Amino acid sequence: MNNSRKLISCITASISLGILGFTAQAADISLLNNNTSGEDWNTAADWSNNESPSAANNYFVDARILRTPDVNNNSSTPVVFGGNSLTLQNTASASQDGRLALKANFTTVNALTMSGGEIFNSGPNGGGSFAQVNVGNLTIEDVNNVYGGTTARNVYLFVGSLTGSGDLSFGLSGDSSLVYGLSAVANNPFTGTINAGASAFRLRGDVNISNGSFWLGESTVLNLESGSLAVASASFILENSELTLTDGTYSAADLNTFFGTSQFEGEGLLYVGVNIPEPGSAAMVLGCVALLLLVRRRR
Repeated sequence: MNNSRKLISCITASISLGILGFTAQAADISLLNNNTSGEDWNTAADWSNNESPSAANNYFVDARILRTPDVNNNSSTPVVFGGNSLTLQNTASASQDGRLALKANFTTVNALTMSGGEIFNSGPNGGGSFAQVNVGNLTIEDVNNVYGGTTARNVYLFVGSLTGSGDLSFGLSGDSSLVYGLSAVANNPFTGTINAGASAFRLRGDVNISNGSFWLGESTVLNLESGSLAVASASFILENSELTLTDGTYSAADLNTFFGTSQFEGEGLLYVGVNIPEPGSAAMVLGCVALLLLVRRRR
């Protein structure tokens, strides 16, 4: 595991640990109105309790639009949602899903549930294009989308723990030239499907969905640049291909040969019916400490 993958593991583990507090007797708060220009998730008047989000409550966005603060934060300091949890949903099958509109380059949400939800990179007004979302616990139910609006508004999702049985699609809406990325390092109990469309899908760390499925568009490049992918048996699907991978481990070159294509890149591996090997927990802790000390020393 290289330094970038170790650092991703440290970050996602830290986010996950942060959600353990403030879970007792949390109240359910709903977004009553769409956040409009000049408003964001801290606009108290748009919430049912007329207060900005706090760690004492759970928050629900049902067929409405919630915006992050509008920040061009290329410094990597994220805007952080203050609530205990956030749910994006569409309970009445309305034309608008519950949407989180990203107006910052870096966003953190401790616990996010998507059940008819969208994450949309609408771009910060102050400049910048890509958006990275860090989520401690992500639960996927029903059908959900992650996409960007215009050229270069790529979206990268870093997840500590991935659960649920729904569909999470990247790039099936919006600009087809965009690039999307995902990291879900833990041995996740997710049993749904990840759908990857648009120009390219990059692994920003290991994606361990060994109980779930992965669908890849026929023109989408899968770049195993910073990690490996694990899926359940017979659960890696290439659009318009009738070929099925047997259980085993495959490199990008193996996949290109098997499917007769050139859309697989990177040094990571695809594990079918097999978990990604994990380092021992003690080794991981020591590795995180050593890496953080190294980064601090270089500063």
